[in-house]
Amino acid sequence: MFTKKNVSLATAALASLVVCGTAVAAQGDSVLTVDATLTSACAVSAGATISFGSFSTLAAADQTADSGSTFTVACSTDMVPTIFVTGTRTIINGANSLPFNLSLTSGAAADDLPATLALATALTVVQDGTEQVVPLYARLAKANFGALPAGAYANDSAVTVSVLY
Repeated sequence: MFTKKNVSLATAALASLVVCGTAVAAQGDSVLTVDATLTSACAVSAGATISFGSFSTLAAADQTADSGSTFTVACSTDMVPTIFVTGTRTIINGANSLPFNLSLTSGAAADDLPATLALATALTVVQDGTEQVVPLYARLAKANFGALPAGAYANDSAVTVSVLY
């Protein structure tokens, strides 16, 4: 049951809402601009080394470095890396030289890595920005080392692997 006092309080509360209105926080609109510019790129690791190890000049077959040497390539999605190898494909010991094949194919039966930019071949790697391992393989032909003197043969000039994009 309402008493006169309760009705008066309810009326006063209602009147204050009508007179004061509802409370509203101050607000305004603004535009926030967010931007970024992504650039395409490829990154290549350095330091590939190929070692044939030790073997006899009387070895009955070609010598391969099928464990190969690897380098890594990481490319953006829209980049298509290519490869060519410059430099001599010969290891030497004094006046004696020993040519070798370089390949992206295990066994390196053919010397199929291009030697010039004009002949560069596309690398088959996933282009998602993650590092992809690229193996290099090499082969010494038996016909080339059978008559050579024993000793350590090495390449004094660097073989440069270039990835262009």
